[in-house]
Amino acid sequence: MGKIRSDSLTNPVANSIFLLRVDALYDLACTRVSGITQEKEYENIMEGGVNGYVHLREKPVSKPNTLQIERYVGEKYFDPLPVGYQSTVPLVLYVGRYLNNFNHPTMTFSFSGITVISKKYGELDAEKGGLMTVTTEIAYQEVVVTKSEKDVPRKPWAFGRTAKKYTGSGKRRAVYNKDELRKKDMEALSRRWPEKRSARTVKKF
Repeated sequence: MGKIRSDSLTNPVANSIFLLRVDALYDLACTRVSGITQEKEYENIMEGGVNGYVHLREKPVSKPNTLQIERYVGEKYFDPLPVGYQSTVPLVLYVGRYLNNFNHPTMTFSFSGITVISKKYGELDAEKGGLMTVTTEIAYQEVVVTKSEKDVPRKPWAFGRTAKKYTGSGKRRAVYNKDELRKKDMEALSRRWPEKRSARTVKKF
């Protein structure tokens, strides 16, 4: 029995951090992406005699693969994917582990031969408030999935386990204001006050 890699069990990829890039130019903020499918169609060929199984032979595709993209309709709404739009440039979906780090995504989905076939706007309800959405359905010919070989999750920050000193481990560290007075500075300034004078009588130094 093969050994199962521990990172596939302890470091799964979240489904909430992703970015859609259109025409290698527009980055779209999406609320949901669904319908990613890799599929081929087959026909059944029955075997004669006493065989208890059938043969499968690949046949031409009879229906397109479709992708659904849901977005919010904003005030400055721009739609680079109108109905009927076709593009020879692949539609790229990046999936990552961390925000603002899509230069090194964990997974990349590249959709080729895309055609926008429909749009569906969300319901309007005067009794229940919500956000206006639009769902774009896109037909594509092929999707290529790429998994990064350099996907190394960051080591989480944690306290050390030494008996006398609790130091943090990992890449994170405390952030402080560089202009803030430190303890040693406060001690040095306190020595500059005369012993038998109040704060009101001491001139500025």
